[in-house]
Amino acid sequence: MLRQASQLGPISRQTLIVRVASIVALLRSVLVFGFIVAAVLCVGEVLLRILDFSALRISGNSSVVLNGGDAVQPDAQLGWSQIPNVVTQSTTGNRSVSVRHNSLGLREKELNEDAPAGTFVFLGDSMVWGLDAEVGERFTDLLQHELPQHRMVNAGVLGFGTDQELLLVQKLWNRLMPRVVVLTFSNDNDRDDNTSSFRYQTNYKPYFVQVAEGEWQIRGYPLPPPTRAYARGNPWVENFALARAAVLAWTALRYNELIVPDPTEDLVEMLRRTTQARGAVLVVGLQRRDAKLEAYLQSRKVPYVTLEDAPRYQLAGGHWTPDGNRLVANRYRGLFEKAGILSALAQPPDLSALAERNGRAVAEVAARVDRAGVSRAELTAASNELEPIRAALHAVAANNESGQSPQSAAAVQRASLLAVEADRLAGRIAELRGELSGTSPWMPSASVLSPALWLGAAAALPTALERLVGQGRFWIAAVHDGGGPWRGTAVLLVLTVLYFVIGIAWLWWRQRIIAAGKGDAYFAKTLSSIRGFLRIALTLPIAVIIVGEALEVHMFEISRSVYIGTVVAAFGQAVAFAVLAPEARWRRLIGADDRTARVLALDLSAAAISLGWFFILLGMCRAVAAPAVLPTAIDMLFVIVVAGIGLHALLLTRPAAGGQRVWRWHHASAVRVAGWACLALMVLALVAGYGGLAARLAAFLVSLVAAIGAIYLLYAVGKVLYVDRYAPNGPREAVLAGNFGLGEGWLWLGEGLTTGAIVVGIALTAFVLIVRP
Repeated sequence: MLRQASQLGPISRQTLIVRVASIVALLRSVLVFGFIVAAVLCVGEVLLRILDFSALRISGNSSVVLNGGDAVQPDAQLGWSQIPNVVTQSTTGNRSVSVRHNSLGLREKELNEDAPAGTFVFLGDSMVWGLDAEVGERFTDLLQHELPQHRMVNAGVLGFGTDQELLLVQKLWNRLMPRVVVLTFSNDNDRDDNTSSFRYQTNYKPYFVQVAEGEWQIRGYPLPPPTRAYARGNPWVENFALARAAVLAWTALRYNELIVPDPTEDLVEMLRRTTQARGAVLVVGLQRRDAKLEAYLQSRKVPYVTLEDAPRYQLAGGHWTPDGNRLVANRYRGLFEKAGILSALAQPPDLSALAERNGRAVAEVAARVDRAGVSRAELTAASNELEPIRAALHAVAANNESGQSPQSAAAVQRASLLAVEADRLAGRIAELRGELSGTSPWMPSASVLSPALWLGAAAALPTALERLVGQGRFWIAAVHDGGGPWRGTAVLLVLTVLYFVIGIAWLWWRQRIIAAGKGDAYFAKTLSSIRGFLRIALTLPIAVIIVGEALEVHMFEISRSVYIGTVVAAFGQAVAFAVLAPEARWRRLIGADDRTARVLALDLSAAAISLGWFFILLGMCRAVAAPAVLPTAIDMLFVIVVAGIGLHALLLTRPAAGGQRVWRWHHASAVRVAGWACLALMVLALVAGYGGLAARLAAFLVSLVAAIGAIYLLYAVGKVLYVDRYAPNGPREAVLAGNFGLGEGWLWLGEGLTTGAIVVGIALTAFVLIVRP
């Protein structure tokens, strides 16, 4: 016993020394790693400070956007607004001008006095606000001097688009009560403003999208904070450029810019309806000629003038010089006289006539709604026409001031009754639209054999393609302006390098697996199948999503549809080539000959790709608010493709001449019967005009087959790992470890990675099914 105790002493001391040495080595490695990380961070900080990117600079006011000095602040409704009662300076490469805002945040004097001959409200961006122009030099100030009996209100806001200007005039209407609204359209950037949710690399804004034919919605709320607001309140972000770059990258990924189809003409139409319903007149000035917008203005008989020859500065956005502002003032005054606006304003506003006119309009809308067989498109048009009338009636009803004449008081009372009637009619229209929502697959459309369906789709296609191309053009411009091509190229290069590195590592791992020797062939092919599944299912979707996010600009409905379609197509192809293994018989998981496996794999892959394109095309239709006939035609084309693929698979698996099946599979007869039944249902649905129902059935069948294949693959892996257990330290353990490319003592790592992948895959699938993308 004493001898054994004496022998334990030196062994324990030696073990302790080894452990201490291991801890010291670990600490040394941690310190070296920390030093390398610190050095990299320091180099990155120095480089960012030397390059001095404008996006990473901290200005005196983190809320400042554009060139308005300290005059602009974030706004929860408009995106940004001008700070009320501010006094500052605006400096550009041309000149410095003084800035003073009134209590409404407008670059105007206080608007306390009434206008005896009516108020003109001028909407626009910095061209109207007067960048590079002093107060007194702007065309609105010149018009005020020439027409002193009228009140000229400059409501221009730096960087605004037509959508924000529409929201602004609705917000200020009851305060200003204009009789003329003048929209100055800046061709240089207004269409870009109207198609984007993020402008000037600083501020987010609301945007209008067409969700159905003639139906518009305002999106973007709640608006994210400006990108420069992140720099306030955090000393790390304030003092380190690297921290600012990291936070800026995170905000860019979290709040991507969204590009929508150009709604400019529709926004002007909304503005026209708003002004007309409230008894005002809309006038438009174009910075330069615009054939599309001019054609709209002529069709609606909206007075307009072009201002392309007004002199402009060469720097800082090319705003009008003092001479340019004088020319613009003369053009507008000439337009007012030519259109008879000045003479019409000599008469006081007639509230009784306004109430009666809107009352007749409400009655006409109600008559159209009461008509039998009214369609959803007609209800949408009625709702669009009724909305500005309702707002106008409520505005007149709210004008209940003391000291009114009996005629005005009667008009206010009449407007109050009409406003209640208009509200009731709006609720009824909403109920009818809900009943005719057209999203149910049980609602029939034209038969697949109907020529009218295909002729209607062909007629709707050019307009949809034009809107789609326009949206793509604005998306490309936004990506280019935001530096997206450089980021996308860099990310693509990094992904390519990673792909080759992983491929080299895989080849090395595969050599280890082959060198592991003979053994469990079933586990070897199962593991090889799941590796092939992950390679096909993840490579393309990861590349598409990461590159798409690196561009930091999304296309409304299209980007998400492309992501979904890519994932669906890659998943179906991965299942087909992992389970059926058409080119690698040794790892095929089901009993099928080479020809059958190859054809079935191609069929499933083609069906999955068709389903992916189906999602993408439907997303494009939603993005451009295509007429209902176009999605219906896409539904039917998708069903025809899937039906053809299903017919090919069923004919392939029919019994041979001698009664021998080409494809041996248990319960194959039941599967064939179910397949023929589904094929017959799809054909009958197409002929009967239930294209939406047939498309849902086809999408369900493709998804079901792919899901069954994935479940079978998981079953094969789980069977080996958790059912066919192996003896510890036995020969089978060595073979399994060799299949993983690991030593016997590290087999648990291979099992853990496989189990983790299965759990993560199931969790992500459940998340997508429950939350939905």
